Amino acid sequence: MYGQDSIPKQQLDTQLALVNQYEGTLKSDQAAIDNAKLQLVYCKITAPLTGRIGLRLVDQGNMVHATDATGLAVITQLQPIGRLQHRGGQHTAGSPKDAGRREVAGRRLGS
Repeated sequence: MYGQDSIPKQQLDTQLALVNQYEGTLKSDQAAIDNAKLQLVYCKITAPLTGRIGLRLVDQGNMVHATDATGLAVITQLQPIGRLQHRGGQHTAGSPKDAGRREVAGRRLGS
């Protein structure tokens, strides 16, 4: 169109600059996607305690956030640090050897 004198040179330059801007945005967005994929490769969630994984609270593919009120799974802790023993009106801490089972909500990915 510019060769036929249908549009002014300034409009051609403006449109070419806009095309270049959109191509730059496209490359930037692709870099963000590639970075997100790379971060997923390095993503690992570890539980704050040891035990057996039990009830899964989310399924694979669900969106989870750090601010979610529920955890990802329930971990049954087999050897807790201690437990309270009730002796005639007073509570005392027991030893780890005496401790029983308890369930703790942990954060671990289901497979």
